[in-house]
Amino acid sequence: MTNPFGPLSAEEFKSLVNAPHGQAADAIRKFDPLFGKNSGGETRPWRVKLVQEVRMSGYVTVEAATEDDACILAEAIPEGKISWDFEDSDLPYIVEAKPR
Repeated sequence: MTNPFGPLSAEEFKSLVNAPHGQAADAIRKFDPLFGKNSGGETRPWRVKLVQEVRMSGYVTVEAATEDDACILAEAIPEGKISWDFEDSDLPYIVEAKPR
């Protein structure tokens, strides 16, 4: 069953109903930062997360008897020890946006 008072308990909700002017809005904005804000062009800061996939190439030299052995040895090298070169990237895309 869902709580009819949202993220607040019934007691918290009742105390906000009886709270002095402005206190309820401040408490509600902890859960909904845009509560009671004017949407008529008022701006505010937003934190927007973007993701971009980037392809990199790295080359290492290993001593091995076979191609399979060379690949196994190369995979064991820590990424920080490989010299990476940028190849290509996809366009960034937005994952989420939250008011600050």
